[in-house]
Amino acid sequence: MVVLRLFRDVIDDTKKGIYIVYDYKTHLQEVLQAKGITDIRYQMTGEEGPDHDKTFTVCLFIDGSPAAHGRGKSKKQAEQLAAREALKEDWNEF
Repeated sequence: MVVLRLFRDVIDDTKKGIYIVYDYKTHLQEVLQAKGITDIRYQMTGEEGPDHDKTFTVCLFIDGSPAAHGRGKSKKQAEQLAAREALKEDWNEF
């Protein structure tokens, strides 16, 4: 019951077709594939800091062109942030 009470708004929004995007990579892939774009690649372009506190930089390439960059404390987080930045772009140009 506690879980249902805590997530009532999320469940109601989901029933209405409203959802919150947490997985930017998947959302970006869905948006691009709907436009026929399947060449989506993440490339690590840098890492800095000591082993116990690294920061990773990733470049997102769409159709072979750099589209966005992300920086995070893990490669996965950097990829998610790059996808989030790319989602802010105007998709009519792709």
